[in-house]
Amino acid sequence: MLSHCSAADMLGLRITETVAEITVPHGVRRRSNPLVQTHQSNRRTSIVYRSGLPCTPVARTVIDVACTLRRRNDVRALVSDSVQRGLTTFAALAREAELAPRHNPMLLRSALEEVAAGARSAGEAEFRRLVRLAGLPEPELNAKVVAGQRSYTVDALWRDCRVIVEIDGMANHSRIDQWEADLRRQNALHAAGYLVIRFPVRRLFSDPEGVIAELRTVLLRMAS
Repeated sequence: MLSHCSAADMLGLRITETVAEITVPHGVRRRSNPLVQTHQSNRRTSIVYRSGLPCTPVARTVIDVACTLRRRNDVRALVSDSVQRGLTTFAALAREAELAPRHNPMLLRSALEEVAAGARSAGEAEFRRLVRLAGLPEPELNAKVVAGQRSYTVDALWRDCRVIVEIDGMANHSRIDQWEADLRRQNALHAAGYLVIRFPVRRLFSDPEGVIAELRTVLLRMAS
């Protein structure tokens, strides 16, 4: 048997597992129970070792664990974080999703689509979803912008009308030096002719209508 072990500890994934995750050989039937979640390997499943224990690779582990999650943001966070931190690649995740013995659940398919579009976090993925539902033009995610002598990566960019949206998590401004660097960055973008508006992640969920209303007003004004 291959073990997912504690994915958070053994493979570096930022998740909290409440059950043991075990992959059994292809063709072997083992039922899951409240303490153990079993997955069946495909014929091409490889093995990696962590602390001497056989484990499935990161991409396969992400797909199997994602299939057990029930909340959209948990799936988003798992998938996007594993790619952003270089633990795996989108191509590897997509390949494992296709090879998985079970049908890909809707939340996993959605998360993979969001990562393919450039989302690096659950907040960015939710923002993209709100923009699409509102029928607004879809932005470039994590786009490169040149301001003065520097190049910056911004969360969302409408290049034609020079509008930038930054999605702020609580950790973004937890340090004074980071906060000051963000202000200098925003000033440089303003000086280069971009309008920068910011939304805290939690507002995307608590006030989505207000977020879209403000964004729509800005896009209309800057496009005119």
